[in-house]
Parts: sequence; structure tokens; C-alpha cells
Amino acid sequence: VTPNSPAEKAGMQRGDVIMEYEGREVKDVNHLRNMVAQTEVGKVANLNVLRNGSTKGLTVTIGEQPTGLFAAAGAEQPTKDLGMSLEDLTPELARRFGYEKEMGVVVTDVEPGSKAELSGIQPGDLIKEVNRERIHNLQEFREMTAKTPKEQGLLLLIKRGPLTRYVLIKP
Repeated sequence: VTPNSPAEKAGMQRGDVIMEYEGREVKDVNHLRNMVAQTEVGKVANLNVLRNGSTKGLTVTIGEQPTGLFAAAGAEQPTKDLGMSLEDLTPELARRFGYEKEMGVVVTDVEPGSKAELSGIQPGDLIKEVNRERIHNLQEFREMTAKTPKEQGLLLLIKRGPLTRYVLIKP
């Protein structure tokens, strides 16, 4: 727990396992990081943590997010419009998901109820194209999505395991 951080001020202790954030189950550290990142600075949030075998409720006042937090984690902060986090396809991720001979970006998290989730996108999916244009990395993904008019939606070519299909994220 970082000294003088909102977590420390809320009473969080080393070894606490955050089980719920604002009444929503926390799936993993990326999921928690994304939920916190989408919360207004200054808002009071409720947490349930597991500490020494018991559940304990904590309240934390959300502070300014340190710069470089997502860069350090290797993931892109989810966009409010799409609701998913992405990472460049590294050799380790390619081995893990069976994408050794592929190019694109890997979905690392999908926000519940987001446009990405409603379109059927799941963590572990590989995005190979945006609007029928091949992408190789996050930079190209950002460029393609930035030049797409919001009212048009995004047509993504997704690979999940051995299957590849197009998915439309509606505006």
C-alpha cells in the first residue's frame, strides 16, 4: 500500500484482497484498475476486502491517478466509448493465447455493460483489423479509431482461438 495514497488513508493493508468495488465483483487487478480509472476524482467509493479470512468494508476517496500507471501495466486505459482495454501482442501473449503467427492487439479487459461487451468481445480476443484495415499494434488501432466518425461504428476482425469473425461495435 503506497504511503499517503487514498488506499492507505482508507485503511487498506498489505495482503487485503479487494473483492468488490462499488458493489461490483472485482475479477482481477486490471478490472479493478479500470473501474477506479472510470470513477470521478473526489468521489467516495465503497470497497469490500478480504482480510484474515473476514470481509471488511472500506470507503476510499478517489484521488488523481498517477501518470504512467497504465503504461507500467502495459495496457491501454479503456475508452469510455468502447469499454475495453488493449495490449500490443507480445511474444508472451501470443504463446498464451495461441496467436504465435498473428499480428494485432489483445483485449485484456472488457467492462460489463459496455459497447464492447454488448458486441460479444471478450478478454483474450485478438483484434486484427479495424474497418477492414489491418492493424499491427495499439498505435495503429488508436489511429484507425480516431479517424472513424463516431456515428459510423467500428467493424473489427476478431480472432478467438481458431475462429475469426467480424464484430460491429455500434455507435
